[in-house]
Amino acid sequence: MKIIQPDRWRWIVASYAIGGLALGLGDPLFRGIALRVLRDVSAGTWCNIVIAMTLLNVFLAAVHPRFRVVLAGALASAVAFVVGIAIAHGAIGRQWSFWPLLKEALLVMGIAAAIYTLLGVATMRAVSRWRRVGLREPGRCERCGYLLRGLPEPRCPECGEPFDPLPAGVGPAQSETTPNSGSRTSA
Repeated sequence: MKIIQPDRWRWIVASYAIGGLALGLGDPLFRGIALRVLRDVSAGTWCNIVIAMTLLNVFLAAVHPRFRVVLAGALASAVAFVVGIAIAHGAIGRQWSFWPLLKEALLVMGIAAAIYTLLGVATMRAVSRWRRVGLREPGRCERCGYLLRGLPEPRCPECGEPFDPLPAGVGPAQSETTPNSGSRTSA
């Protein structure tokens, strides 16, 4: 199981916002492709919202599977997407008020953000078997999570990371009871 450090949530939410902004700024490209391929310019925006934004949110939910981050990320990507579209189509330059644009996009992106959150939660639950957000357990390597108990030297055999054996209590193997004889032996 891969354990993700919880302090990375800021970078992940910023990645949601940057991804949403990039997809919003790329909307004219999506619309141009849809016009050439499907002969419908609005299909480009819908493909952008339904496919690209969904993939962004599902991918980032898999990277950092924590509910608050998925929720904040879905909202951040939806708002950033609207801002990106406004910039790409020149709406912010023409009208200095963001409110008319927000009123138009609020319903669609509100529904989309709810769907992104639901898909993110489903992804989060699906990957929770392999990825978990939390602090490293004591006695495990900080880099790879390898169990460090009973090692002859203070270096992870998996990744080579040196560690301090005293705070984690993971020094050389201590005596254990063998299950067959009940006697104490030293490894």
